[in-house]
Amino acid sequence: MAKVIIFYWEPGSCGDFVNSLLLSQSSEYQSVVENFVHTAQGRLQPKMSKFFVENFNHVPTQWYQRTWSVEDCRILCDFISTVDCNSFVIPTHRADQIKFLQSQFSNSITMGITYPKNMFPLVLKNWCKKVAPTDITIQKIYNRPLHKYLNTKNSFGEFVLSEQLKYSTNIRSCVEETFDISISLEDLYNNNLSTLESLFQTHKHIAQQYTNWIQNQNYFYSYRYDLPSILYQMLGYNSKSTRPGNLDYNLDIFDNILITHYCNNHTSLTQIPRFHTLQQASTFFKHTTETDNYSR
Repeated sequence: MAKVIIFYWEPGSCGDFVNSLLLSQSSEYQSVVENFVHTAQGRLQPKMSKFFVENFNHVPTQWYQRTWSVEDCRILCDFISTVDCNSFVIPTHRADQIKFLQSQFSNSITMGITYPKNMFPLVLKNWCKKVAPTDITIQKIYNRPLHKYLNTKNSFGEFVLSEQLKYSTNIRSCVEETFDISISLEDLYNNNLSTLESLFQTHKHIAQQYTNWIQNQNYFYSYRYDLPSILYQMLGYNSKSTRPGNLDYNLDIFDNILITHYCNNHTSLTQIPRFHTLQQASTFFKHTTETDNYSR
């Protein structure tokens, strides 16, 4: 019987990309996911296998959030025994499900995507941009005409980010290395693929799939910049990045929301301009004396 891998990641921390890499080698890995579809937002959206759609209760698009039962695991165990691969991947966003699933599969190991607090802004932005506009749970909360209008204008993700910052979020601010296999989000954005390569007998397919994926990601977190420390606190950063970044990097609305939120809560600044580039933001905060003592 194939080994079971219980794969955990927080929404927005690029787990679907890692899962897509695994499933591209079907002789080594198979899963409840059949394949992935690329979205305009840079997300790899999972398509569930027909067997699991038909045999397991779930909310559409919310498979990773489901609660597993003993009976579910019995059915799944029977299915895995028929699969011709080395490992079968059970994906989940639920930390509370990891221990339960381990108890049901004696031949299981855990795998997770990890990140420190300085990468949390990236994870939150990813979730708001790529997932929130089509998330059924979020749609039920924000279901007024204004919210539908924002969605049609492709501005709903920015609205959700403002709401998450204002009222708090369920996205974990960090995920520590507590898994049998830990995949560092910082490494992923720093072009360090050694952990991913160790998961395969041959890893020739990784480089091209990684290149296609990273080109659609927020490359701010792939470089190191000469910035005032306050900007790092606002936007986050990748502590493992060593490649010098260009200050001409364009800041989007998501970045500006992070900057404004931080200033409103940690500084006495009241007039925050809209920044188009990192250079503009860096110049502003270097020359704003109020930021010399911005924490309060």
